[in-house]
Amino acid sequence: MFKDIIKGLLALALAGATYAYATNVHADTVADANPIRVSTSQYYTKVSAPKMAARTKLTIYQTADMKKKIGTITAGKLIKIKRLVVNESGTPTFQVSGGYITTAKAKVIVPKVTTSKKYFITKPVKVVTKAKVKSYQTVDLKTKKVLIKRNAKLTVKAISWTSKGYPSLKTNKGWVSGKKTSIKLIPKYKAHARAASAYDMTTGKFLYTKNSHKRLPNASTTKLMTLYLTYQKVADTSATWNTQVKINSHVAKMSRAPWGEIRMKPGQRWTVKQLYEAALIQSSNEAATQLGIWVAGSNAKFIKAMNQQAKTWNLKDTYYYTSTGLDNDDVAPYGLKVTGSARARNYSSAYDLTMLADKLLTKYPKILNTAKKTSAKVQGHTVKTTNKMLKGKAYYQKSLHVDGLKTGTTPAAGQVFVGTGQVPGKHRLITVVMHSSNRFADTTKIMNNVYDRYVLN
Repeated sequence: MFKDIIKGLLALALAGATYAYATNVHADTVADANPIRVSTSQYYTKVSAPKMAARTKLTIYQTADMKKKIGTITAGKLIKIKRLVVNESGTPTFQVSGGYITTAKAKVIVPKVTTSKKYFITKPVKVVTKAKVKSYQTVDLKTKKVLIKRNAKLTVKAISWTSKGYPSLKTNKGWVSGKKTSIKLIPKYKAHARAASAYDMTTGKFLYTKNSHKRLPNASTTKLMTLYLTYQKVADTSATWNTQVKINSHVAKMSRAPWGEIRMKPGQRWTVKQLYEAALIQSSNEAATQLGIWVAGSNAKFIKAMNQQAKTWNLKDTYYYTSTGLDNDDVAPYGLKVTGSARARNYSSAYDLTMLADKLLTKYPKILNTAKKTSAKVQGHTVKTTNKMLKGKAYYQKSLHVDGLKTGTTPAAGQVFVGTGQVPGKHRLITVVMHSSNRFADTTKIMNNVYDRYVLN
């Protein structure tokens, strides 16, 4: 009888343990125990490699039963596999970051290469042939289409993987091997400007740089700071764009200088908007100076505010002596020199000008509504743009969609330009060239080269 009691207790303990295991086991572990009910020749039944390659666009599902779609994976992408799970219907699935995907061999493949040393494993935008290259009708590179000559530029439409696990690129002339011995990325453009940069506003990444922290005279690109502080006053105080501003006698006198754009009279009244448009579109020095005096109460206080804002933004390569970009010896005869030597001039860098433009465009994007204008009527004057990359101007290129931003020119600075544009569906680009002999040609080539090398969407 004692033996029967012991057996009964053991049976109860075993049953309890079995129940505890069954009620605490993870659902995916239960799924792992399901028998496979699909063709093993068409599906992977184990994790064959830590990374798989998507041969087509893949759907990500929330659970292994593959019923609720929660996302997609782009064709050609390498995917990190966590483990294989067989769902209740007997179909094997791969668990990946964020969910589950199919294990169908027609859709995922074990890649033969997982680094970009010898092959393109992510889709480039454009490539150029290094030698004569065969193109094919299909991703598996079996049916020849044409022979492509050396140095031909190809637009890449997609990347996928052959049935043997090698990447292929779908181009405007057919499928080609992704091997780098036969094709290469289009080389970076070497800007003629002394310093230059290209910046993706969405990602916050520089896509091109040349001497980006070199301090150089920045001329009238200074006015971007002046305009930012003007916007800030309108946004943060009771002032409006229609607020009347009385022209200062020093500003009126300066407007009659050889480099003055618009003649002004002492005591004459302009609206903030009129001064703003004249400063931005035609780069009027007198308009920018008057805006600064209006914003801060005096020219000296405004210069101090400009430098304080630069310090707040950590623009270490930037310092202002004037609100316009003119040198001290230009403004001194008109009582507008504040500090520094007679020959002192504003300076900045491609990096700092990019950060300034980024701050301005992010906080006050409406500036582009004015920056893209080629002309405007202001106080009976027609102000005309200095940006020759806008529509109808000499360097306009429709595909670049340039809509700003600010030019600058002095003997010391040479030609300076902070440009910006946004191709529909792509990220906004900010470019800077400093001390260029042809700022618009340089900017055009930089923008085209960046679009050739990067996706930007």
